[in-house]
Amino acid sequence: LADMFTNPLLTLTLAIGKIRSYYLITSIISLMAFPLSWILFRMGFPAWTSYLVFIVVYVGVDVARIIICNRLCGFPVKSFLSLAGSAAAVAAISLFFAAAIWYSLDAGWMRFVLTIAVGTVASLVFSWLLLLTPGEKSFIKSKLPCR
Repeated sequence: LADMFTNPLLTLTLAIGKIRSYYLITSIISLMAFPLSWILFRMGFPAWTSYLVFIVVYVGVDVARIIICNRLCGFPVKSFLSLAGSAAAVAAISLFFAAAIWYSLDAGWMRFVLTIAVGTVASLVFSWLLLLTPGEKSFIKSKLPCR
């Protein structure tokens, strides 16, 4: 999920035309996941620690992407982080509601359908409340058949 927020920064960097430093820095950081995982394995850590290493490394890649784009073209870091924080809050809240349904019902089609329905409705409602600007809300309202 976190990586999806910073993928468009590659497009921004490509549009500017200064991709060499972008690729060099992000590739070096990305490649650190393999030796770090190997070192932890050699030290006797369990296999699941490689997932933690990859998470930490790719958060580092995301931070590097944001810094690079800020330096290259004045990318607005504060507004980006504010929006990303709101989106993460929507995801966490939606996950909470879906998990509540998942853990309160026995396995079966009803749990499956209700979990998807509740997660989707929670995502829609909290996206409306936390993410959309007044202009975006009025645009959506204008497209609805019942006004």
